[in-house]
Amino acid sequence: MAAASPQVFILLAAVLFVLSGGPLSPASCFKVAEGGVASLSCQYSVKRFGLSRVCWGRGCGTFWCSNILVQTDKSGVITKVEDRYRLTGDVLDGQMDLDILNVRRTDSGPYCCRVDIDGLFNDKKTIMNLRVVKVLVSSGFDASNPSVVMFPLRLSSIQQSSSNNSRPTSHLGQRLRDLLRRELRRDHGSKLENSAVV
Repeated sequence: MAAASPQVFILLAAVLFVLSGGPLSPASCFKVAEGGVASLSCQYSVKRFGLSRVCWGRGCGTFWCSNILVQTDKSGVITKVEDRYRLTGDVLDGQMDLDILNVRRTDSGPYCCRVDIDGLFNDKKTIMNLRVVKVLVSSGFDASNPSVVMFPLRLSSIQQSSSNNSRPTSHLGQRLRDLLRRELRRDHGSKLENSAVV
């Protein structure tokens, strides 16, 4: 059996690249506390490409987002599947950030922002991976007082990109515990003497 020539492999790679819809931006990973707000960023140049259709979905399909959460048309009109999803930023300036309010554990997973750029296979795709983490509080707290146990927490200060993974997870966990302790001490003072943040 004869071996295939290098040209066949190059042609096959080119066909697979074209069918995939072109290049992807590297995936970024974000950790957000359950009940908080996840902010996923997406931007494109309106000056260069003009006002384009944009979608945010749970995946990048072949020609458009799969499981669409929010999308715009060329005139900037926004449609969404649920009120928890908000498009923030200046749509007319190409800033298409997705805020997910009151994040749930089921919100964990990949998200895709896709900008429809004229021409075949020119779409700009950005993939983000969201990880929703549960904030654990020990049973020493009074669960009947939700202000002690439940508060929205945005962890933008410890969001991390997969390409910049220099901090070990245990360090992030320690920072989260320290942040929770500071917030609870500020709000509830001496109630924390017999309680511990896990």
